[in-house]
Amino acid sequence: MTTTNATSMARTRRVAILGGGRLAYGALGMVRAAVAAGSRFSLQGFGRSAAARAVLRDGGAVVVDSIAAAVDGADLVVVCVPALALHDVVAEAAATATGDQVVLHAARGVGAGFALPHQVLRGGSCWKKIVVIGGPIYLDDAGSGRILNAAIASRFDEALTAVRGLVKGAPIRLSATHDIVGVELWGALSNVGHLATGLAAGAGLSETDQGLLHVRALLEAGRFGRALGAEPATFSGLAGVGDLIPRRVSSQKMHRDVGFAIATHATTGGDTDVDIPVDLEGAVTAREGVAFARRQQVDAPLMRAVVAILDEGASVGSTLREVLDTDLGLQAA
Repeated sequence: MTTTNATSMARTRRVAILGGGRLAYGALGMVRAAVAAGSRFSLQGFGRSAAARAVLRDGGAVVVDSIAAAVDGADLVVVCVPALALHDVVAEAAATATGDQVVLHAARGVGAGFALPHQVLRGGSCWKKIVVIGGPIYLDDAGSGRILNAAIASRFDEALTAVRGLVKGAPIRLSATHDIVGVELWGALSNVGHLATGLAAGAGLSETDQGLLHVRALLEAGRFGRALGAEPATFSGLAGVGDLIPRRVSSQKMHRDVGFAIATHATTGGDTDVDIPVDLEGAVTAREGVAFARRQQVDAPLMRAVVAILDEGASVGSTLREVLDTDLGLQAA
């Protein structure tokens, strides 16, 4: 019996990574740091694009030809795809997914009907032990020796323990919480904030105004959090304010860059419209958030402004200035 237990404890864990594109930075960065620190587990992955497959190979993964093959036999599944792609992941993983697998995701957006990522993952699969990663974790720090900082959230203690075990010995500080709703909410709404600040920068608004738009994004996240039962402290911690202050992660930079391009185009009167990626999580979140806010009677002026600019041709500068001129409502925050 002693020999069996020792063998079981020493066996190499199997980790599956799904996706490796531009939105994989959080979870994949953490896995890379674990690999660089000598953590012992086998790594298999699936990516649809050549670029994603290259990222996976660079991270030490054996690339397989389907999501089902990657998930098969894995102890922990790392999902690094946009929120809109989660339905497809669930459908394709169904053949080999099991209820005891821990699923770590890095989606910073929402699905149709303002469905949060863990709701999408649970709703279409047998997966229950879902963990979200948030905070200022950054892929370029992985393997550099610099300490990564991240928040992880799950309703299952064993899932949080599994993720901590994955990165044991790596230069990573993890802050754990059971508030998966709050961490996912800010992950989604932060991208709306960065889209708004990019719009503001392109329209010539000051850096102070851009900072105040982030404050408004946090306030709106808190309002949505109250409607959905999130913990208020989440938004003032590592997964909220802490996600804004240290540095921009690539998802945030991308949203700011898109916003800046839209506003610059509107200001200069270019000949062609700026293409907004269909899976741009901040744009999808803003649209779904406006509809949710109407249903739940939540005040969301920043999200309404972003949607008006993106979809209705509203003036960037004047629309954002109207938001900045409204009362912050601090007495109700």
